[in-house]
Amino acid sequence: MTFELLSVIYGIISMLGYGFSDFLSKRVVGGLGYFRLVMYSQLVALVPVLFLGVIYMPHLPSSLSSIALIIASGVCSFSALFFFYKGLETGKASIIVTVFSTYAIVAIVLSFVVFGQTLNLPQIVCVAVTLIGVLTITFRSDSAEGSNAGIPYALAAMFSAGLGAVVIRAVSNDVGEIASLFFNRIIAVCAVMVFGALFLRSHLRSGTREGFPVKSIVLIGIGEFAGFLSFVVGVSSGVVSLVATLASASPAVTVVLAQAFLKERLSKSHSYAVVLVIVGILLLSITST
Repeated sequence: MTFELLSVIYGIISMLGYGFSDFLSKRVVGGLGYFRLVMYSQLVALVPVLFLGVIYMPHLPSSLSSIALIIASGVCSFSALFFFYKGLETGKASIIVTVFSTYAIVAIVLSFVVFGQTLNLPQIVCVAVTLIGVLTITFRSDSAEGSNAGIPYALAAMFSAGLGAVVIRAVSNDVGEIASLFFNRIIAVCAVMVFGALFLRSHLRSGTREGFPVKSIVLIGIGEFAGFLSFVVGVSSGVVSLVATLASASPAVTVVLAQAFLKERLSKSHSYAVVLVIVGILLLSITST
């Protein structure tokens, strides 16, 4: 089997894993509540991560600064999950997932500042196209149809994930990709548990508005883990451009499923903006690898 074919397989798995888990999250978040969904899905996703850690025995950080970066990456992941699921609870999946997917732009800008990386002309054009789409979604929202609900949370999740991506890159330089994933997930789950215990105990004790969606939560956790793991393995051992391009198309999967099964309807301006953002992210993945 060629590297190209393996890369396509890894990219498709990542795309489907992320896209399908985001769609399922929107289906159950209304009855379960956003924070419960964060907590349960991350506990499920932690199980295979711990199993992976037993197999590969992750490298320990070499300095206190590396430990601080590991903690920061976990906190960023927690805040991204917190705001993302809160946005899904209040807004349309088609819009929330699309806005959140632009965290790559935040990561690129921060990489320019932190690592001294530069943008070429095609990348600048892709960033501009994507930003036009995001700004259209943000400022052409109609409160009457609820299309602006959740956008502030999606923007907060976008910035948190973008910052987290840069921090994870710095951590992986010290301990490697698998260890970065291992420590990041553990810290994120710890942050979820501590935050819930301190601030949302009454929320956690309240009952669900519908039956407890065990199967959906398991599938969400597995989907997120499969998406992340396939991406990490794919970019490490395959053709990066293929893996990154296919993985970045995950919002398209969510949008299609939301339109088909959740009956979400977008205005023409929002539909064009969503397409613009997805195309911009896809082209940015191609031009960045």
